[in-house]
Amino acid sequence: MRCRKVVLTSLSPFDPSPFQKYGCRPLRISTIRLLPKREEILRLKENLSHQRHDSAVFLSPRSLRVVNPSKKIIRSLSEMRLYAVGPSTKASLEKFGLTKVRLPCRYTSKALLEEILSDHSEHPFSSIALLRSSFANDLMRRALSEGGIPVEEYRIYSPVVDPKGVEKFLRTLRTGADFVVFTSGSSFELMQAFLPFKARRKLQSLLKSTHVIAIGPETARVLKSSGIEPSVAPEPSLWGVLSSLGAA
Repeated sequence: MRCRKVVLTSLSPFDPSPFQKYGCRPLRISTIRLLPKREEILRLKENLSHQRHDSAVFLSPRSLRVVNPSKKIIRSLSEMRLYAVGPSTKASLEKFGLTKVRLPCRYTSKALLEEILSDHSEHPFSSIALLRSSFANDLMRRALSEGGIPVEEYRIYSPVVDPKGVEKFLRTLRTGADFVVFTSGSSFELMQAFLPFKARRKLQSLLKSTHVIAIGPETARVLKSSGIEPSVAPEPSLWGVLSSLGAA
């Protein structure tokens, strides 16, 4: 059986062996890089040091690495109720020794929100720290506030385009790929904004002739706005991507 090439626009390394079981050869290409927002990170560290929050929500496996926490910050976090949106985010916290991390039953922001609101009804929070990207929408913060939970949002990093990564991504598409997996809508939006008009149209043309998989509904919405019709992983995780590959 021919080995199918899968291109993933992901910042995080992953184990390629599960892909091989599906007859696929994965290639990770990062088309963006993260720019830490120093003032926001300092504000977060100050508030964690003074124990101004009793819980924290992590929506990305890169969040804590961007913060670069000291031992004092890790100790503060270890005494808080921690929530992660999915297994890779939970694993990123465990690397810092933070093992008591709650996961929602489904790995989506909506399920995470429901989990937090349910916990709040039983054991009310005094204040939640919400760690985000500057590109993230305001839905989670507003929903928590409307649920009666005091929440402080920290937009601790901004995704910016990686020109070398974009060049490699385009070169790989031109040589042929069976699947392209987008793990965030911002990576596609930034790439679109970076490319000149003709290159942008060429990118869209290449993607329309490739099986594109979106990690979730929001990423799919961004792709559809450019005329690309992706399949959507049944859950925003490695398992979800593999499930989509197995069904293709």
